[in-house]
Amino acid sequence: MTMDPVTSTAFEGLALELLPALQQRLAALAALPADGRRCDEVTRQLIVSAVDLLSMLRPWVEGRAGQEHVSVPRELVDSLVEHADLLEIDQLHLHALARGFTAAAQKDPVGGQIANVSKRIAQDVTGIRRIAAGLQQRPSSDLAGALRRLVLANASKGTSRYSILTRFEAFGMDQTQVEVAADAFAGAVRCVAEGAIAQGDNCPAVEVSARLSAGLVRATLRCQGLKSLDGLNIEALARAFAAVKGTVFLIRGDRPAIVCEIPASLRVMPGIVVRAGDENYALPVHGIVETMRIDPGHIQTISGQEFLNLRSMSLPLIPLVAVVGKPVMKSLEAVRYAVVVASGSNRFGLVVDSLVEHRNLSLRPLGGSLASRPEVIGGALDTDGNVIMVIDPRHIRVSAAKPSAA
Repeated sequence: MTMDPVTSTAFEGLALELLPALQQRLAALAALPADGRRCDEVTRQLIVSAVDLLSMLRPWVEGRAGQEHVSVPRELVDSLVEHADLLEIDQLHLHALARGFTAAAQKDPVGGQIANVSKRIAQDVTGIRRIAAGLQQRPSSDLAGALRRLVLANASKGTSRYSILTRFEAFGMDQTQVEVAADAFAGAVRCVAEGAIAQGDNCPAVEVSARLSAGLVRATLRCQGLKSLDGLNIEALARAFAAVKGTVFLIRGDRPAIVCEIPASLRVMPGIVVRAGDENYALPVHGIVETMRIDPGHIQTISGQEFLNLRSMSLPLIPLVAVVGKPVMKSLEAVRYAVVVASGSNRFGLVVDSLVEHRNLSLRPLGGSLASRPEVIGGALDTDGNVIMVIDPRHIRVSAAKPSAA
């Protein structure tokens, strides 16, 4: 690969200097007790220097998109993300401290200085995450190619043969999600193909079109030989997608189809922070149709289930605290809000106490039993530096009860 001087200098600086230094600093921080892990000035300067070099590399890489494949060490991206996490925790603590100065109406200039430092670090964190996300992205053509390879391999192993035709819009997604998405979508292709074979198509061709929408890779699967969705093992397919934080829904009619969705990234996604009970939670924006203050006069209760009469619809209301396993405390005087969620053809309102803010969620995995719950995507830092749950409302089970009249 021929590189111009500025690019070769950037690669050399990353590979020979900054990456080893970052790894050493990360190892040193990891050796400290959890409450003593703080991003010091040396580490911060290493991160800022890396961002400068990555800024030089990114236009060069983007200018060669589709011509040459440039591989960035996974360790570098992971180190940058890890240090951004540490840096963000410090930034949030400084932000809270600056707010304390303001709340106390102290005119000490230290409060303003702390606020300025917090703002500067927040900008650094945003820059690091943006560049790291760009470096770890792969084009949709990579996903389409991986899907075709998997389908061909699966078809050759079975007694029935089927083919695939992909129509993917141009979009980017995390390299870690490409293989996961390809495996999940290949299972959906096999499900459609087997359904078409059972309905008389000896050699079905499955059409897969995919696009990016609100942080989700949405694939629609059709086959001319598939006349009905009856008999397809949709439940097993739904469980497989739920395991990778995705979802499945059906389109019936003259041209039946299966629609499968999976997050394009499990590192960063746009979301909304809400408050329910005495804690904050985060919801990704995908699937959220609108938010509103609940008018008590538009509530109808049937067999203990509340429904919201919204225009021409009656939406079942699900308290978020009930989803996370906490008791529902009702108060006639309390103001409540509904986050209206769409999952396929189903809609419902997720009830919260307040809407806090919209912002990008920097996700991190959660351990224990939470990791196996399909509605829990992971954790994200709250404004006070604590980790809050990120919940995908599309995986929340809604009561089948229906009101008799709207």
